[in-house]
Amino acid sequence: MAILYLVRHGETDWNADGRFMGQSDVPLNERGRRQAAALAPRLAAEVPEWGLVVSSDLLRTRETRDVVLAGAAYAAMEDARLREIYGGSMEGLTREEQRVQFPEWWRASRAEQSDAVRFPDGESFEDMKCRVVDAIEEISVSQDGPILVVTHGGVVQAVLSEILHLSRVYRDRISVDNCSVTVVRWDVDRHAILRVNA
Repeated sequence: MAILYLVRHGETDWNADGRFMGQSDVPLNERGRRQAAALAPRLAAEVPEWGLVVSSDLLRTRETRDVVLAGAAYAAMEDARLREIYGGSMEGLTREEQRVQFPEWWRASRAEQSDAVRFPDGESFEDMKCRVVDAIEEISVSQDGPILVVTHGGVVQAVLSEILHLSRVYRDRISVDNCSVTVVRWDVDRHAILRVNA
């Protein structure tokens, strides 16, 4: 059994501007660094020592990890399977820009409400969820202690969707704020959600 602390990265300028990042490698902004610094003492008080630290390989998660764990001794792994969904041609666009530039995709994705709908030149939520669950399964069997996973909002939604078997209409109602903590127990086929977006 593993207890996973899923931390979403701190804010970036693209978050602040409402731009879809996907796998674009955008750094934290100053507010994002402050968010990570504020999270550090909270996590340290709850978990004095991590059994394992793993993050997405994208810059914003690595920066968040390094600020949260500043001064602590830890061995970190990076796993590209924990990246955000790949948004293809949609990356860097606001929702309004997506709607204007890709009207047919926008209408189809709203009508179908399916996790199988792919972003133009990108992947679907189902594609992402499969790679994320593979990573979480592998990470979980490697450690019995608490595991820190610094990742992305969509990845946290994917883990929660897997546990609860959520359809898209319900998954989209899950809020995952910057530098929030979601805690799950991953135990073979008996997973449980312990905390969400705290």
